[in-house]
Amino acid sequence: MPTLLTLPFELISDFPAHRDRRAEQQRRLVHLGTQHLDGLRRDLRVRLALALGALLATGVAGCATRTPPAPIPDVFPPFVPDVGDEEWNAAIPAKDSNIASPRLIRGPAGFDIRAVLRRGESARIAVAHIIRANGTVGVYRITASTNPQVTAKVIEMLRAQVYEPPLLMGSPVAVRGEVTYRFER
Repeated sequence: MPTLLTLPFELISDFPAHRDRRAEQQRRLVHLGTQHLDGLRRDLRVRLALALGALLATGVAGCATRTPPAPIPDVFPPFVPDVGDEEWNAAIPAKDSNIASPRLIRGPAGFDIRAVLRRGESARIAVAHIIRANGTVGVYRITASTNPQVTAKVIEMLRAQVYEPPLLMGSPVAVRGEVTYRFER
């Protein structure tokens, strides 16, 4: 039986006819490969577009059908003081005076913070006010506020309070001061 001589591929490809044929096969493979990759890229783009479209459609529909929680108003009527500059300047400063702190006799000592503060939130309000000689409270200025809803509630609470009249040497006087409230929920 005759022996077949097998040559390695590299040697065969050195022949000019084989080289041209091999180059043509490589060109076809590259061309087919790029067509295949282009097809895959196109398919991937279509799938991505469909997925994004579905995500946007469900996201928008989800937002549209969800009812929002009770709105918390962000805008309040502008603050109107019930103490003028003349009354403020005529009142005795409570700081560094020998007037004892007046005792609350009527009105709220606090309020339900849950109505205006969400969990994890905090608020700080500083209010300049006077306690008049008749025991009523007048709000002069809001000196600091981090939450307008809480500030409105604090002002409402202060205006509803009545204290025993502050006394200086036995006679009632108006006292001015600043109080800071801190709330956390």
